[in-house]
Amino acid sequence: MGTDPTEPPAPPPPAPGRAAHGRAADRQEVDGCVLQSVLNELPQRVFWRTADGRYLGCNRAFAEDAGVARPEEVAGRTDEELPWPAGPIQGLRSDDAALLADAQPEAIVVEAATSPRGGERWLEIRKAPLRDDHGAIVGVVGTYADSTARRLAEARLRVLGETIRRRSRRETLGALTGGVAQEFRHLLDTISRHAGAPDRGAATPELVADLERIRAAADRASTLTHRLLNLSRQPLAAPTTLDPREELCELLSLIRPLFGDQIDLRFNDVPEPPGTVHADRAELQQALLNLCLYARDAMEARGGGRLTLAARRVPADVAPPEVPAGDFVRFEVSDTGPGVPAAIRDQMFDPFVTARPPARSTGLGMAVVQGVAEHHGGRVTLDTTPTGTNVGLELPAASPPPSEGEPSEASRTVTGEAGRPALRALVVDDHVAERLVTARGLTKQGFECRTAQNGREALELLDAGLECDVVVTDLQMPELNGRALCRKLLERPRRPGLIVLSGSLDARLHEGLEELGVDRLFFKPMGSRELARAAAEVVAARAAS
Repeated sequence: MGTDPTEPPAPPPPAPGRAAHGRAADRQEVDGCVLQSVLNELPQRVFWRTADGRYLGCNRAFAEDAGVARPEEVAGRTDEELPWPAGPIQGLRSDDAALLADAQPEAIVVEAATSPRGGERWLEIRKAPLRDDHGAIVGVVGTYADSTARRLAEARLRVLGETIRRRSRRETLGALTGGVAQEFRHLLDTISRHAGAPDRGAATPELVADLERIRAAADRASTLTHRLLNLSRQPLAAPTTLDPREELCELLSLIRPLFGDQIDLRFNDVPEPPGTVHADRAELQQALLNLCLYARDAMEARGGGRLTLAARRVPADVAPPEVPAGDFVRFEVSDTGPGVPAAIRDQMFDPFVTARPPARSTGLGMAVVQGVAEHHGGRVTLDTTPTGTNVGLELPAASPPPSEGEPSEASRTVTGEAGRPALRALVVDDHVAERLVTARGLTKQGFECRTAQNGREALELLDAGLECDVVVTDLQMPELNGRALCRKLLERPRRPGLIVLSGSLDARLHEGLEELGVDRLFFKPMGSRELARAAAEVVAARAAS
């Protein structure tokens, strides 16, 4: 059969090799699209570039960091040609020479960089040689991820670990020293209070001088034992309501003889009253005294300076997040010394860490300050420069700021103003010396006092018609201890205020006293003035309820 000469000739069939090549190219294009789609979903930034720094490709996250919308806009460009919002990331090019020379299989770079939004971030960059089908190195492939959150978490863990280490060290030291110091404290308190008890008008000048020396020596030894006991982190020894400005003014009068003429002492009476704090007065005064002595030694090394004390209110909305909610009162001790050395700045409040001369410091002063702050639910702040240091002891505020010049109800009651009768107290203690000294101290503060040697005798006096406004009782006594006495008094329809004094640091003995209904728990030794003020506050609170 012949062919039609008018029909065009049929095209030749494709060659088998050309068809296969086309299908392979199509598959390669599809595979490339799938791979790009996968890379675009990764949160890590991925890139690959030639040996001369020209990018061959990347994923979407990398393109956005580089300041463009699509990975295609990165291909063929260098770092200098890309619009990095925060500037090129230096770690992307470091170590490239060693990688291209095959001197190392991988490079890991950690770099602080600026995020596209302007904040600081940390990047962890990993890179490796990019090889062709024959194994020759033709460039660099890499990835990097934002490790800021992880580094912040690690930093918080380090801070937490350091805090636990400090507390553990302080608790261990307290456990080792607390037992011995507690026994010494009882003996020294008895010596000191008896030395101040005799009628000075009937004593000879020689006897008065001897008693003063005995009392001064006992007070110095008691101060040291009190520092050691503070390290044990026991409950508050004698919490009472205190006026911060009064405490600072009294502290200034106390420390004035300890400072030479080269140091100017000042009290910065801020216009707004700070309110009050509920704190142990002895602990607060010890902490502030430690800060003042530390500042004195720093300024003496410079030839003098100025020490300024102040108390101010810290509102709840500006208090730091790590402390409980509510207003704080900040006790400030500022000096013009050379500042805290950088080598000890982070460990300044650790036991046995000090920049003071060894002859003047045991290394416990700043640890006591930290312990006092923690006991009261507060904190210590440090702001130091080469021209001076400001240390703030912040304690929870106990009340709103009072009106200027307005005395407290407790103060009027103790001093007997406004025609009020003297308060009546019953002191219960099986130790004769402590019972007599406590009763004598309250009597000097305007109380009418009766005494009993145990709980059974106290109940007999009350059953016989003795009237009292407050009972001050020891905790551990024979026949009927302080806890049992309080329980029986709470069963009565008209019960007095209840204050428990304890000479033990065993927390198990004090568990449940507040829930039982005890108004205050104090730890011996307790000053007569502070005990009288606390007793008056307890009576006033019960009268108002």
